[in-house]
Amino acid sequence: MEKSYNKILLTVLAVLLPMISYAHDVEIGEIFYNLNDNNKEATVTYKGCNPDNEDYTRFVVIPSSITHNGSKYSVTGIGDCAFYNCVRLRAVAIPNSVKSIGDKAFAKCNGLTSFTIPESVTSIGNKAFYLCTDINTINIPNSVQKIGSHAFFGCSSLTEITIPYSVTCIGDSTFSYCSKLSSVKIPHSVTTIGRGAFRSCTGLTTIKFPNSLKHIGEGAFAKCSNLTSIIIPNSVKSIGEKAFASCFGFNSVTIPRSVTSIGNKVFADCRNLRTVTNLSKTPQKIHVNTFAKYCTLRVAKGCKSAYENAEYWRDFMIVEDDVM
Repeated sequence: MEKSYNKILLTVLAVLLPMISYAHDVEIGEIFYNLNDNNKEATVTYKGCNPDNEDYTRFVVIPSSITHNGSKYSVTGIGDCAFYNCVRLRAVAIPNSVKSIGDKAFAKCNGLTSFTIPESVTSIGNKAFYLCTDINTINIPNSVQKIGSHAFFGCSSLTEITIPYSVTCIGDSTFSYCSKLSSVKIPHSVTTIGRGAFRSCTGLTTIKFPNSLKHIGEGAFAKCSNLTSIIIPNSVKSIGEKAFASCFGFNSVTIPRSVTSIGNKVFADCRNLRTVTNLSKTPQKIHVNTFAKYCTLRVAKGCKSAYENAEYWRDFMIVEDDVM
């Protein structure tokens, strides 16, 4: 019986082993690559079939090209999970030939303290630097057009970030839980700030929105508890649910004329909010929990009656302002 079982097991293994797919095609200079023979391009990847293997340690210098079997390949990408969880990695030099950084490419590389992205890179994948808790500086060049969701999620040592003019959308949870982030520069190219983009960035005290901004996503700045002031530009059309929830530092907020949609719980738990100024002559539809409490509402002259007849707005202490 035992011999029969062993024979069956060996037969199964003989069938399955050739079917195992490895992430890398070749190893050159202690770096693993996938090769594209059609365009002679190479992508940096991880060893074997398991990305969670910590193969890369200390300092890695990626060449701009490699040669394999007499053919030259240009290194154009850092693949998905290429350096995932390489906790002993200290620094990576990326050549100007690289165009993309893949999903989770450097996720959980806690040993990285700084990172320079070359001018050749046009896209940064989802969770590319997820939970890189020791990175304090990172350069995003103007060549980058797309930053994926959760790209810098949990980079809790990151202190400042400048988003390039080539970016039009800040993705979902891109900078969530970057607790030491105190300076953010958003260019006039950005039209959308995604869901939870800066959630729990407790180091933020102020942020300046560009006049190009149209949509502030759900929970975009929720739990930014030290954010004390914002100026929402007259380009914004919608403010998503819980966008500024639990921003305890707010004592006043101004809603511009351009805003037509205000989600539920946008200012929930903003317990210190004393004054809301609404520049729209027509009251927007709001929900019972849009605001944490009903405080003083400043509206333009001649608009008081409209707000007194609008659901939930009527519960504020409404004051007309001649200056508005």
